[in-house]
Amino acid sequence: MVSARKMYERLGFELDIELPSNFEIRYWRYVLKLDALEAEKVDMKIRIAEREDIDTLFEIRTSVVENHQSREEIAELGITPDSVAKMLEKDCRAWLAEIDDSAKQTLCERPIGFSIANATEKTIFGIFILPSFECRGAGRALMQAAENWLWSKGMNEIWLVTGNDPSLRAYGFYLYLDWIPAGIEPDGDFSGQMKFIKRCE
Repeated sequence: MVSARKMYERLGFELDIELPSNFEIRYWRYVLKLDALEAEKVDMKIRIAEREDIDTLFEIRTSVVENHQSREEIAELGITPDSVAKMLEKDCRAWLAEIDDSAKQTLCERPIGFSIANATEKTIFGIFILPSFECRGAGRALMQAAENWLWSKGMNEIWLVTGNDPSLRAYGFYLYLDWIPAGIEPDGDFSGQMKFIKRCE
């Protein structure tokens, strides 16, 4: 099996960080788990989120288990429905993943996840999926929507950050989608987090 480091080197990237000894085991376990769950994908549609969807974005954001934050904790960071509305009016865009809710008597599109990106910062702020719909393809589809939008702006390189812990689901997810760990952020709002980059092919 090709090691994670050799995989990056074949792609032409030079890692300037030391990977922990158990990194590759955790990485490949995550890949195998995702592959095993491919058959469990659900039919869904991806659409651009509108102002009236903002409450739904917060409901999904506060539902996650890993990297959980309450509305109060998010508000302390300056992220409120009003601030998100202003972001979406300027240089940000968000996408919702929806499925048909067959549990209801009438057809109803049920939101199960979202992604949000910022064109000015050339970054993807985050992807959040309802816990009961993880590993069903929604995260990958939402990431693709965000990436395509950023690439359409003529960007050559985009980035995102996550916790500097290879055992985190998000860490393995980004690796699985060919994001490259570029190093730990030394200071600022993302101090101590791992920065991932992706270059336009």
